[in-house]
Amino acid sequence: MLNTLMLRKFLGAVCLLLILAGCSNEVEQAPTWVGPAPTVIPLLSIDTGLTANVQATNETALDSIASATVQTQAELVAATPTLAVAAQADALIAPETQLHEVYIFDDQLNKNWDLAQSFGMSYDLQSTAHWFEPLDSANELDSGATSIAITPEQDFGELYFTVRPDAAESYPRGQVIGVSFWLNGGGDFIDTEALAITIVGSNSNPFWSAADNPVQADGQGLYSETRLYHLELSRSIPPNTWVQVIVLFKKLLYDPEFEYFTGLYLKNDEGYRNTFYIDNIATIWQEETAP
Repeated sequence: MLNTLMLRKFLGAVCLLLILAGCSNEVEQAPTWVGPAPTVIPLLSIDTGLTANVQATNETALDSIASATVQTQAELVAATPTLAVAAQADALIAPETQLHEVYIFDDQLNKNWDLAQSFGMSYDLQSTAHWFEPLDSANELDSGATSIAITPEQDFGELYFTVRPDAAESYPRGQVIGVSFWLNGGGDFIDTEALAITIVGSNSNPFWSAADNPVQADGQGLYSETRLYHLELSRSIPPNTWVQVIVLFKKLLYDPEFEYFTGLYLKNDEGYRNTFYIDNIATIWQEETAP
């Protein structure tokens, strides 16, 4: 009996040890978190040196953009009309000629011209929005007391300058080689596709007439509508920037021949409704100098 009782106690102790050993194994084999310890450091406070470097990089980028903008404006603003035309016209006119300008508009409209043929555009001939702004500061040119403010009111409207039937002066094609004017988009850009310029002439009359019907070699009789990007403007005109546009007749390869220059018009593209400004519109004349 004693041996049996001792055997039972022994077996009981062994079972207890096995149970405790099993519990111990379960605790040791429980999964543990092996990821990084959590942090309470705010993201924006990490590495102030890096933040300073990022700020410096941003400032450098902004400086580059600002410099590019200044450079763009400097490239767009041309020299005085005569000098700019001379630079473009080297291969188009004889070297013994001199150029001068006769204004169509400079603070007021020349009495030989009118705007009666315009449509789809409202305009103000006495706008002072850009009063005395510099055109070409290097040569002390400015926009004068007034400029023309133009607002397109429909697609493909026309601001149409024409020589009046009672004009005291004519504009022979043999002496007038082109026109120049200055554009400003006010608070908006003028895209190079936003506006087109057309030169009109006559073989019959020294003034504009609806009865004129010039005929090209192909029989179409159409004058080209030349967008800004074909007139030496390779990029948009920045806001509040005066830019000179020069149209030399000999560069208009598809236009019919004519005896008299009788008009020009600006046409807006589809969807373009921004108010823009034009000033110092001039015909460019050539004169032969004495040998």
